[in-house]
Amino acid sequence: MIGTETGFPGSTRGSRRIRRVVAAALLAAATVLALAAAPAGAYEHRRNTPSVGGQLQYGDLQYDSDWGDYYGAGRGGAVRLRQYIARNRALGLSFELQKFRRASNRGPEVDGFHPDYWQAQILMVDYYAYIRRPSKVTQYVVGAAGFYRPEI
Repeated sequence: MIGTETGFPGSTRGSRRIRRVVAAALLAAATVLALAAAPAGAYEHRRNTPSVGGQLQYGDLQYDSDWGDYYGAGRGGAVRLRQYIARNRALGLSFELQKFRRASNRGPEVDGFHPDYWQAQILMVDYYAYIRRPSKVTQYVVGAAGFYRPEI
């Protein structure tokens, strides 16, 4: 394994190459599945219509993150609330939580112990702008602002 030293003693980045190959393969598979899926029928929401959605996710810390040397992939989830304010606009509130498991026996010491996971909590206010709403495949742009809170 080839690695470089970072801010944490003994950290290496040699496994990044393997992670990038796996990430590229997963992205390619997701792209093929998205292109093969049939387009959804057009569905219009009226003004003041609420909407609730959820998602499950799986992620990995990448690139030049010192935390990525000690914490690997992990599960997460999100809840999204949306209120349509017009046929082609909506306001939303999103809650996300992503946990990354400890990938090695070593790692940063926090208050005398080695944490088992590192998690990110995200709260966002979203603005949705829909484009060509009556078409079979609804396109939209999302703008968001919010808070991010890492926790060990």
